[in-house]
Amino acid sequence: EVFIEDFDHTFDWNPDGDRLVFYSRDRSLFTINKDGSGSKQIYESSSYDIYPQWSPDGEMILLTEILKDESNIGDYITKHSIIDLEGNEIITFTNELHSPIWSGSGNHIFFLSKSSYGELMMMNPDGSNIIVVDTDYWRRFFSSCKTSNDEVLAYIGLKKLTLVHLDDLNNKRSIILSENDSFGEFKWSPNCEWILANSSDAYSVIINIETEEIYSFIDDIR
Repeated sequence: EVFIEDFDHTFDWNPDGDRLVFYSRDRSLFTINKDGSGSKQIYESSSYDIYPQWSPDGEMILLTEILKDESNIGDYITKHSIIDLEGNEIITFTNELHSPIWSGSGNHIFFLSKSSYGELMMMNPDGSNIIVVDTDYWRRFFSSCKTSNDEVLAYIGLKKLTLVHLDDLNNKRSIILSENDSFGEFKWSPNCEWILANSSDAYSVIINIETEEIYSFIDDIR
């Protein structure tokens, strides 16, 4: 067992699985080996909370910081940025993002627009080439999976799963998961062929994204 003093609840693995990035209780961001050795402070913040996401290539970290709004006591503002592994800011995003995540390839960042409600969007990690993926999406359940020759974005609405290949954003395909129940969090299989999704009614389904076969679990496995 490895015990890390002041380890807070927000952390992420690097792609190789041998190192972690975590936010400490003293409001600093550290990287550390999985055995607890090699701790390195890389970033300091006045944030109320930080949510780090290691990039798929292992070279950058996407940060979401929750900061106190000094102009409105009691309110908070959100800052999104990308830093390198030395803690240097590469870019701070000026557009209003909500729930940004890396794409599976690391070539894009997906996010919900705060200025245009209901828009699921993507952009390059440098903030350029902003593209609207869907104009009628209101939830926070989306991620992509990268194979050797393709990358597919999935996002779940209330009762359906939508899939779109990143090289053809106009060609969307939806799979109806249920006529009655809504779905939320989901996970890709490592080979990008299956998705496991949780329903609001205490059961889960596994979907084959090619054949659209759906297998249900009687018990909730969340």
